[in-house]
Amino acid sequence: MIKHITAIFIFVSLVACQNTGKKQTATTDDAWADLQQVTVEQLRSKSFGEAAESLGMAIQLAGDDMARWEYTRMGLVSLPPDLALPLVKQALKHKKVKKNAYQLFGFSKVYTQFKKLESALNIIDKSIDIERKEEFVYWRARLHLMLKNDQLAEQDYLWLMNQDNDNEAYISQYASLLGHMGRSAEASELLEQHKDNPQLLYKSIILALGEDKESVAKKQFEQLKSIWMPENMDDQQKLEMGELAYWLSDAEYSLTVLAGVKAGDKISQAKLIMGRVLMEQENYDRAIIMFRQAQNGVREHAVLAYLFEADAHRLLEEPKVGIRTLSQALDTFPDNSNLRYSRAMMYESQDQLSEMEKDLRAIIAADERHHDALNALGYSWADRNIKLDEALELIQKAHELKPDNVAILDSMGWIYYRLGDLDKARHYLELAIKDQVEDQLMLAHLLTVLKALGDEPAAARIEEQIKATDKK
Repeated sequence: MIKHITAIFIFVSLVACQNTGKKQTATTDDAWADLQQVTVEQLRSKSFGEAAESLGMAIQLAGDDMARWEYTRMGLVSLPPDLALPLVKQALKHKKVKKNAYQLFGFSKVYTQFKKLESALNIIDKSIDIERKEEFVYWRARLHLMLKNDQLAEQDYLWLMNQDNDNEAYISQYASLLGHMGRSAEASELLEQHKDNPQLLYKSIILALGEDKESVAKKQFEQLKSIWMPENMDDQQKLEMGELAYWLSDAEYSLTVLAGVKAGDKISQAKLIMGRVLMEQENYDRAIIMFRQAQNGVREHAVLAYLFEADAHRLLEEPKVGIRTLSQALDTFPDNSNLRYSRAMMYESQDQLSEMEKDLRAIIAADERHHDALNALGYSWADRNIKLDEALELIQKAHELKPDNVAILDSMGWIYYRLGDLDKARHYLELAIKDQVEDQLMLAHLLTVLKALGDEPAAARIEEQIKATDKK
């Protein structure tokens, strides 16, 4: 294959020496078409070394044809980094690239595909030095954000809004940046100036929710519904509005908007959210219908749909059906640890310990850093007062991986209680609830340890906390 392409390239060079005008252009175009076809075949067959040679020739043949350069860049991002990056450097030395702002902009994007953000920033800086256009500065602002250069990103967004102070994308991203920088009041003030813009009002609601200002968010949401009708939304916007309504407990509006989603994979996403809304309403049977419809979607949506359906069966006190649902899912997605973990927990609830252990051990065998599986297996033994030495080893490993995880801290406390080390048990159990955790089981564990230690005043305080939690 390579010999064929080299022959084409040599032929073009010879013709270029002997012919001029239209005949030469036609020959070059034919050579380019052949080169393009062969390169596509090489990329499809993953013959990356040969494809890299072909793309090297494409760089030499591209001239000042922007379409050819765009094709070349698309080919480069399909190569492994060790083959692509030298070719990018070769292209950046080309006289038709290094002084062309749009070409540099394109190659800056190529660098981001390989996570070479500093190189991408360096190239877009050169592009802006040649011509300061909004699309270039906007791209640079996004690179600054990815590189956590917040102040430099702010400078670019301020310049952009000075060019177009009503641009929705500029305002939205600058507001996000302000929120990230801890300047939420400025972000809210900026968005308030554009409250008649549905997308920016939506952004303002998200910002309010992030600051736990639910009453403000609900008030703004009512305003948003009054100015933005579902018939004026595309499917993605309907998904966003439906999910926002779910967060704000506006179930009927959420279901109405999401029912209007009609396109492709977004239908599965809509069904997932609708199912969760129906779960909140304790309408589990209808929720299960939604989840089953979503199980026909792409892998990501299908896995979630199976997990949600199993949870619905758990709440319906149908654990056997839940286990059957998860087993069916694992027939389709056997390598999915979330499905396997969920099934293990259902087995545990039915005291099917051998099946639970089999699933958890399979997860750990595939990923020895799976802290949830390590903790679950260790805790299940500690709770039943069996295999305590191995349980301690598993829980300690989980704790090393996630030292601040409250469930693991609780397990640490409980295994030490089982082993008779009451002081260590108290230490870890108090850590587990120190951030006002109101989990009744954790509080009960601590109460048991405090009573074993004979600390009646502390035990009395935990008993009061349990009673207060029980009333909520």
